[in-house]
Amino acid sequence: MRRAIVLALALLALAGCENGRSFDLTRGGTPSFVADADPAVRDAAASNVTQALSRGTRSWRLQPGDTIDVLFSMTRTRSVRDYRIGVGDQIEVVFLEHPALSRMHTVRPDGRISLSGRGEMVAAGMRPADLGRVITERYGDDYVDARATVHVVRATDDAEQFMTMISGGSAPRAQTLAVAPDGTVTFPMLQPIRVSGLTIEDVQERSTAAYRQRMGGIGTSVRLASTAGQLVFVFGEVQRPGPQPATPQRSILQLVAASGGPTEFAAIDQVRVMYWDEIGQPSIRVANLNNVLQRLALEEDMAVPAGAVIFVPPSALAQAGRMVDQVVRRLFLFNGFGAGIYFNENLNVTNSQLRSQAR
Repeated sequence: MRRAIVLALALLALAGCENGRSFDLTRGGTPSFVADADPAVRDAAASNVTQALSRGTRSWRLQPGDTIDVLFSMTRTRSVRDYRIGVGDQIEVVFLEHPALSRMHTVRPDGRISLSGRGEMVAAGMRPADLGRVITERYGDDYVDARATVHVVRATDDAEQFMTMISGGSAPRAQTLAVAPDGTVTFPMLQPIRVSGLTIEDVQERSTAAYRQRMGGIGTSVRLASTAGQLVFVFGEVQRPGPQPATPQRSILQLVAASGGPTEFAAIDQVRVMYWDEIGQPSIRVANLNNVLQRLALEEDMAVPAGAVIFVPPSALAQAGRMVDQVVRRLFLFNGFGAGIYFNENLNVTNSQLRSQAR
């Protein structure tokens, strides 16, 4: 027993001298220690962590099942000069001097209308005033002062309808859209846009460019609404082990804190993170969070991607203490069991002697 206790105490002493070093490790590679890196590399790593955390959800890369909120805004003021007649519009052609020629027309899918006695003509894509002048010319040879005025009774142009919807009133300015299983999002009046793997800023730029090409004058503001169960898993020597939401993106230290913080037995100078990088390669970061807390060594922390696993191991001191506890428990269990047998046997003998004397 004495030898076991001496050995355990030696382990305790050795454990107290341990000091973890932060490093990165890829499969089949060798550890790359952060402290051995060039100072410029360490500064860049610290800056990357700060930028990733300050961006929050903006650095999140969308996946199928995520949802986004899209706020639409107008980047120009509508005017009649900008309006062009579209397919499905209902227009009225009015002749003040010859009211019998006045007609209501609906622009056909081929973009044409039929004029009484003058056949067909293309109306889609023209401004109302320009269309009025062309119609006037059509009738000018046979009618004196046949001036035509075109009134838009009902506008069905997609762009104009959309702009009217977002320009105010009771119409909603924002919509919540989901990333489909194929990684696309269908924005109103646009073809599906592939967004899987893109950041919120990327989606905002692409959607605004698509609206600009489709109709112009419309801008979008995009934010992440929810994620499809993207998690980071934390276990080991933390108060509340279990999954943590991966958004907004957080650091190792933040995720350990979100799990209730380390226990008294935790080796926070040896926290391990297993994750997959952008090309799908498995990697491990061993982080000394003591250095992050005491010296602001942010380069030893990292922004943790979704799906990562964080393990907070017990300290060598805790492991040695637990081993001592097990050794001592077993020794006392053994000795206590033997003493109990000896005591019980003596008690039985004494009882037999008392009964004999009583007879």
